[in-house]
Amino acid sequence: MNSAKEKNHRLNTKNLVKAIFNNETDTIRNITQSDIKINIFKELLKSNYLNNALLVPKSKATLLDNYLNSEYLQISNSHDFHHGEQSDISKLIEKIENYTQTDNSIGQIDRFNLNNLVKTLKDILTKFKQ
Repeated sequence: MNSAKEKNHRLNTKNLVKAIFNNETDTIRNITQSDIKINIFKELLKSNYLNNALLVPKSKATLLDNYLNSEYLQISNSHDFHHGEQSDISKLIEKIENYTQTDNSIGQIDRFNLNNLVKTLKDILTKFKQ
């Protein structure tokens, strides 16, 4: 039984990441309202979306930023649902900052969007420390 739950959780986690980067708002809403605890940051760090959708030219950073604002910053008790994710958030910040500081081919818009995403991630960390 636990194996089926774990498999379903992994599938929902992967579907949420996919939905975020494909801007599928109905799917995002359905998954987030299902009360499944998902560490989106851990999934991003191990998925191919990090290098194929986020840390690339024409980055989809704004889509992730919008999701994080609505699910983490605008919800007053988001820490209750997402405690224990701080180290993954910090790792994601590190990867994004490393990319923006070392890759000279990043366009101004992508750099701006990634910097906004980093600001949102840092705001989440600050909120979780309160």
